[in-house]
Amino acid sequence: MNDTSISVIIMGIILMLGVSLVLISQGYFDVLTPEPRMSLTEISFGSDGSGCDIDFTLVNSGDADGFAVVELRTGPAKNLIEQNRYFVKSDTIEEKKISTSDIPVVYCNNQQNIISITRTERE
Repeated sequence: MNDTSISVIIMGIILMLGVSLVLISQGYFDVLTPEPRMSLTEISFGSDGSGCDIDFTLVNSGDADGFAVVELRTGPAKNLIEQNRYFVKSDTIEEKKISTSDIPVVYCNNQQNIISITRTERE
């Protein structure tokens, strides 16, 4: 083999590694490392008169068990009221509830508050 052939082979290997890293970072090889896929659905705000109750459903449509970090924020400044970490098995749906007296009953609605998943973690 001459130097040109070796250079072409090395460039090909580097190119394949680069493309593989891009594809891995975009999730094309999830079969090798399954991940939880969390989402929030059916969010409702209500009150029993003493505080604010937020009912929601956590859905893990992924192939791995995992945790979802859920945050409840309120007001124009989006102040953090509560942050909880929930475990959800793969391919399951779980109903959850946050109850807080930090949000007055008058502001217990989806216009004043935001509930969201801020992070997912694999078990």
